[in-house]
Amino acid sequence: MIVTTRRFSLLITILLFNCGLPTLQPQAASPEEPLALGEQKAFRQAVARVAGSLVRIEPTGISTARLRRAAEATPATGPSSGLVVAEDGWVLTTAFAVPDDVNEVVITLPPNSAGPEPREQLPPRRLVGRVTGRDSNRGLVLLKCEPDRPLPVPEWAEAASLRAGQWAIASGRVWDIANPSMAVGIVSAVDRAWGRALQTDAAVSP
Repeated sequence: MIVTTRRFSLLITILLFNCGLPTLQPQAASPEEPLALGEQKAFRQAVARVAGSLVRIEPTGISTARLRRAAEATPATGPSSGLVVAEDGWVLTTAFAVPDDVNEVVITLPPNSAGPEPREQLPPRRLVGRVTGRDSNRGLVLLKCEPDRPLPVPEWAEAASLRAGQWAIASGRVWDIANPSMAVGIVSAVDRAWGRALQTDAAVSP
């Protein structure tokens, strides 16, 4: 699968698992720890570092295209994942659940442990997201919501640091809002699609 790698400052750049890629520097396994177990721990640590920035995206209502049941009215059949790219409510997602004639979506933020009591877990928050931009070539949609406090944003690595053979981890929130999904693969190639994409075999579907 080929995924894009541009930076957010240009327009729409970073997609949940797909662009820029959050920096992942998991702890090395101890000499007594089997390599396989050390890798598993590193993968879990990597997802935990970006989990707070992963959200669920659901369209509001039914689009005109879906009502017509036109063959070209694809996909838009269910929820998708999104990634917070700025703390003031900017979210990047795929066009999977946001058809061209849908202007608003429901953004569900994951539960967190920021309650007033120790270890109190706050329930997921649901916000309205407005569609502010689209990139049809890459299948990306830029959303804006109005959170009541800053949203967590992942730490980004420069695209120039990516190399074929590095681990690639796909993570998102579609069905289980409390526990992000995870798929692991490798970066198969960089500088695809005229330098705008990388290729990975990590599965990015729900």
